[in-house]
Amino acid sequence: MSYSENKKENSKIVTEKKKFNIFKIIFKALNITILSILMIGTAITGMMAISFIDVIKETPVVDASRMNELMIQSSVILDKDDNLVEKIENLENRTLVSLSDMPKHLIDAFISTEDERFYSHKGVDPIGIGKSFIDTVFGGRLRGGSTIAQQLARNMYLSSEQKIERKLKEAYLALKITDSIKREGVLEAYLNRVFLGQHSYGVQAASQGYFSKDVKDLTIAESALLAAIVQSPSNFSLYKTLKPENVTEDSIVISDVNLSGQVYKAVYNPKVLDRQKYVLKKMLELKKISQAQYDEAVNEDVLSAIKPNLGIEREVSTYFTELVKSQVADKLVEKYHYSKDEAWNKIYNGGLTIHSTMDQTIQKNIENIYENFSNVMNMPKWGSTPAYVSWQRDNYGNIVNDKKNIVFYTKNNLLSSENEIIIPKGEFSINEDKSLKINSNRLYVYENVISVASYYTVNENNNLVTHGIGNFEIPENSVKVENANSFEINSSVFNDYKDFYKVGDDGNLYLSSKYFQIDEVGTLQPQSSCVVMDHHTGKIVAIVGGRETKGNPLNRAYRVPRQPGSTIKPLAVYTPALDNGYTAATAIEDAPHYNEKHELWPKNWYNGYRGWQTLRYSIVHSINVNSVKTLKEVGIEKSKEYLARFGIINKNNELSDTFVTRSESIDVNDETLASLALGAFTRGVTNLNMTGAFSAIANSGTYIEPISFTKVTDSTGKVVLEAEQRENKVTSVENTFIMTNILSDVPKISAPTAKHPTIDVAGKTGTTEEVQDSWFVGFSPYYTMGVWIGFDNATLKLNENNNQAATLWGIINKEILKDKEPKKFDGPNENIIQRLVSSRSGLLINGSSKVNAVYEYFVKGTEPKEYDNSYETVLIDSRNGKLATNLTPEKYIIEKTFYVGPGAKDSEKPPTELSELGDDEKTTKPEDDKNKKTTTKPEDNKNKKTEDKTKPKDDKNNNN
Repeated sequence: MSYSENKKENSKIVTEKKKFNIFKIIFKALNITILSILMIGTAITGMMAISFIDVIKETPVVDASRMNELMIQSSVILDKDDNLVEKIENLENRTLVSLSDMPKHLIDAFISTEDERFYSHKGVDPIGIGKSFIDTVFGGRLRGGSTIAQQLARNMYLSSEQKIERKLKEAYLALKITDSIKREGVLEAYLNRVFLGQHSYGVQAASQGYFSKDVKDLTIAESALLAAIVQSPSNFSLYKTLKPENVTEDSIVISDVNLSGQVYKAVYNPKVLDRQKYVLKKMLELKKISQAQYDEAVNEDVLSAIKPNLGIEREVSTYFTELVKSQVADKLVEKYHYSKDEAWNKIYNGGLTIHSTMDQTIQKNIENIYENFSNVMNMPKWGSTPAYVSWQRDNYGNIVNDKKNIVFYTKNNLLSSENEIIIPKGEFSINEDKSLKINSNRLYVYENVISVASYYTVNENNNLVTHGIGNFEIPENSVKVENANSFEINSSVFNDYKDFYKVGDDGNLYLSSKYFQIDEVGTLQPQSSCVVMDHHTGKIVAIVGGRETKGNPLNRAYRVPRQPGSTIKPLAVYTPALDNGYTAATAIEDAPHYNEKHELWPKNWYNGYRGWQTLRYSIVHSINVNSVKTLKEVGIEKSKEYLARFGIINKNNELSDTFVTRSESIDVNDETLASLALGAFTRGVTNLNMTGAFSAIANSGTYIEPISFTKVTDSTGKVVLEAEQRENKVTSVENTFIMTNILSDVPKISAPTAKHPTIDVAGKTGTTEEVQDSWFVGFSPYYTMGVWIGFDNATLKLNENNNQAATLWGIINKEILKDKEPKKFDGPNENIIQRLVSSRSGLLINGSSKVNAVYEYFVKGTEPKEYDNSYETVLIDSRNGKLATNLTPEKYIIEKTFYVGPGAKDSEKPPTELSELGDDEKTTKPEDDKNKKTTTKPEDNKNKKTEDKTKPKDDKNNNN
């Protein structure tokens, strides 16, 4: 029977046919009577007289419209297809349901045991107060007498302290609440708020938690069980959750329960049975159930009815949902001007439904790759060093940096067999007053917090594993600090922490592991992160922040900025260049360059220099010198402007990005050639921001802010937040096409492991100095993706630069595109033309030349008008490669073109010797009258012209 039927039944008992003014007089008189009884009770029990007016002044105002808002509700996150991904854990697990969805017998069970005269009073029960008064006088303490309305008032507005002031406020609020929201509202609010143990608040959460069913489906016996819990949730919870090691032999284990990634045992609690029988007897006594219903409920198998909800067995990690919560909080602050705390409270306790952009299939598949990282990447299973690690070690096996300072200890050097922290003799002393003086690199102190150095191990897969040790906070003003590694702990500390340390027989100091949490599982190294976006919409499809996929690991994809290396070049240097006078064919000289200190800088990744090279070649082959020279021409300010367009710099709030401006720090900032041309950022850039920036290139030059959700609704289904994304034009469609075309050469030439067999891809590699970071950020017609590989401690380096990130990018890309149709990038529009140019100078070449000749794309009007005269065509005797003469038979003569411009190597220049061979019958000394070799010294690359002035035809189909 539903609540509406229950209401009809109870309408026979209670009628309210009197006119409003008469009711108001009676209601006021009742209030005065009840409160007078309470005041008399106060006097009798000998408590201090309290001014009722003062109490009322301090009582919260009842706002019926905000009743649901005052109840903590669990929020949920859904994927793009509205499948549940995460129920956000908070202090109160609650799901609101309407009274009409609660069965009559459930309502009757709670009323029978908690407030049997619910339908005959207005929020406070005089009879109940009388009983409570007698208990107070003769029992010596204040207790009982609280109606459902009073319990609701206490739960929503007051504390549980046993003071007469609280009881007065409770009674007053109960009257006000009942008058404001009526009985139905009181019942619905109470049954949605009441605590029923096991992290469950409200009957719906408890029904799911204990029986794995909705409240509307509860039996009479199950409803009585829930009502039985109210008196003492800790004693009458239907089961206890215990750690496996705490389960005894006589315990009845119902099932395993997953709480925050930890597995507990749900152990049956038989104490609740007696209380349940009491509830059922009250229901029978009050004629809420029949004798037959009572008998059936009493005999129902309670143990088999209990089916704990096992918790959400996460199918994916927390990486995506962590980002979702962060972005929703930021957008709530932006839209509603909440404080950060208010926004996060809304997420955890506001009953929100967050519709995320996650493709759960892609997310799972990428996580599977990361779980199998070692095998997927074919990391060496043995060797003199852990896989991918370039390290130095001291004589004791500790990992040290270039300055020989210890970065990671071996476990045995830092911890004893009992996991005590070892401080060697000579690095500590105990003073006469028993204070402890420490002077050791193994410990660090900041204010009153002591931190411990980390250690490393190597696992069975030859992976480096780093282990952290938790901090210990000592009482304030108990430590005297000289520097980070030298400090003195006051002897008073050891009065409370008597076992904090001991001195061993070997003279070493041993700090108890009791006070320092040791991460024995550790963190696999190197680490990695991955971000996948739909560049057409800005929606984040998947995000993985590390090789760990369980628990709540560090999300390196958006929380940890790293130096981007050469991946910054298309963004900060070459896109601005294309918009400001450069073309893909513009020649840039790779030649020695000096910084402001007159030092040779920068170095290329290869030895030496390659002379004049086009912008295309400079990007594809990642020439550092040419990036620096181009940036100097483009300008720092212009570069910053484009980084703002790409979403890496936030002009409105420079403290919210990771780019360090001169206004933030004059001495160390990113407004430098090293930062903008080579990616040596002070703080670095996050993978999320790098992927978002490259998505603008993939999206025809339009940047759309990366977003992880589409909308947020409240518990009523009302949309409270929609994803409003920043969108701006970075560059033209034409220059975006040219940049995409250039970047598509990178997988073909520089990073073949990133190639896809049937779908076009483009991207850019990035490696920081001494291979501390490896990047590949790129895109297909479907998605944009960024992959980073490196060590959490940046002093460690990868042992080789073989584009590990490009390899991983290629593996992941094949996985996420496995069900996609073959697809090419969009072709050029009508504003794009092709010209045959020199791959050295970028100038036009006559149609007959084949040396260093390439077809290059240009925006109409930017194509070169001059011809390159850095080429020389001669006739060659094919038999010996020397210059042909008038005696060389026609059949042996070939025409060959040579590059003779700046930077030409000897091997590229034409021969100078004449062929001595004639035909088969003649041996006459050859002459050189037939040879047409020019001897003019070549001029500057950009001013040379070939003798053939014929313009090549447009050829948009020839994309070499």
